[in-house]
Amino acid sequence: QGVLFECGVKGVFLDDALAVNASVFQLDISDTPISDPENGPGDDFVIPGGEAERSGVELEVIGQLNENLSLSVNYAYIDGQLTEAPDDPFLVGRDLAIGPTQSFSTFLSYTFTTNDRWDGLNLGASISYADEQTPSVNVDYKLPSYTLVDLRASYPIRENIEIGLNIQNVLDEEY
Repeated sequence: QGVLFECGVKGVFLDDALAVNASVFQLDISDTPISDPENGPGDDFVIPGGEAERSGVELEVIGQLNENLSLSVNYAYIDGQLTEAPDDPFLVGRDLAIGPTQSFSTFLSYTFTTNDRWDGLNLGASISYADEQTPSVNVDYKLPSYTLVDLRASYPIRENIEIGLNIQNVLDEEY
């Protein structure tokens, strides 16, 4: 159970070539589930953990840079802490296991409009970053940050049908 406060704005500019979205939020949660400190290896039991809060900011910019080139950029900052833990006061103030505090991604895409056999070919690349993160509220370590690079290609073979190839984690990043 929780209470959410959120405020956001959206805007479209430059004859619909640029879209900007931004939001901030605050979420207060009661009876937050946390990993049971009695868990053994491989156990995933949870117990009611008390009160928690999450807050954050999300930003997104999507642009059509020219007829062929588009760009999308996303950023998120999300923070969360346990604010009350009746069964274990030591956990108060600890990070919640909600994912990375900061994440960033960008996607660049180019579509060929050459009126020959390459017409419609789309090539794209993305870079995604995730900050270090806490795997559980009752541990003292963090999982490391990581950066992923992905590639994409697609080609229309008929109207409403295209073939595509996605290569994920091109740099073979461990995460």
